[in-house]
Amino acid sequence: MPPPTIVISDEAKWLLFLLMAIVMIVAIVFILRNYLSADKDSKKRSDKKKAKEEKKAALLAAGARSVEELIQTIEMTYDSVERMSDIRLAIRICYAKMCGVIAAKGLTRSPHITPREFYTTTRRTLNVKSRSMKNLTVLFEEAVYSEHPMGQPQRDSALKLLKGTVEEIKTAA
Repeated sequence: MPPPTIVISDEAKWLLFLLMAIVMIVAIVFILRNYLSADKDSKKRSDKKKAKEEKKAALLAAGARSVEELIQTIEMTYDSVERMSDIRLAIRICYAKMCGVIAAKGLTRSPHITPREFYTTTRRTLNVKSRSMKNLTVLFEEAVYSEHPMGQPQRDSALKLLKGTVEEIKTAA
């Protein structure tokens, strides 16, 4: 005896097709929604982790836990910076050391903040009206964003401005 055959009307076939299509669309939407949501959460966690690591790196780059320790580290840096042949790098190091001193006071520079915005924030927060800090910031911007030749006078100026800034911040609130 042959197996029984099931006869499905054309209307039932369309209804079954439509039901399967709806189930597939819902499944695809569910999968995409979860995938995109997981991607956003992952990006948020990644951004938070990155910001935390940058802050930690800034403090570790300073190589100190207090302003006094940082000043000792900076004193050791003067000789190496004075001997550098890459003037722009020497200026950038002086600026980074200045940022380290400021970080030891509790302020860190976020990557999205310009050097001048950081200077303004630091001046207001620490209540320091530092000509040395402002001039080192301007010299740093020149070293980073210009293409004209820079020489030993600019490197010496960066070192002098760093020393002045450190003294001014050391005596600040």
